[in-house]
This record gives sequence, structure tokens and C-alpha cells, in this order.
Amino acid sequence: MLLSHMDLAENNHQPMEALWFTVVVCMVDIIMLLSGQLYLSSVKQSSWDF
Repeated sequence: MLLSHMDLAENNHQPMEALWFTVVVCMVDIIMLLSGQLYLSSVKQSSWDF
């Protein structure tokens, strides 16, 4: 993913915007990963209650 974003930055000649876009994408990936882990942990806890 990072390489494709760097290629976009070189083609558009807008490195700062591509850099921020890469940072946002990475943050979204991290948030999705953390939320997924929290969801799985909550599901496991709820299954223990039954």
C-alpha cells in the first residue's frame, strides 16, 4: 500500500497531500484493526456470559 501511495505522490507532484493521505489510510487501518480486536473480545466475553 505504501509503495502505491508513493507512486501517486510522484505522478501528481503533490508529496504533502499524498503523505497526509498515506497517514490517514494507515490510521484508518489501525483503527479498523483495534476496533476488530475489541469487537472480537466483546463477543468472547458475551459468549462466556451464556
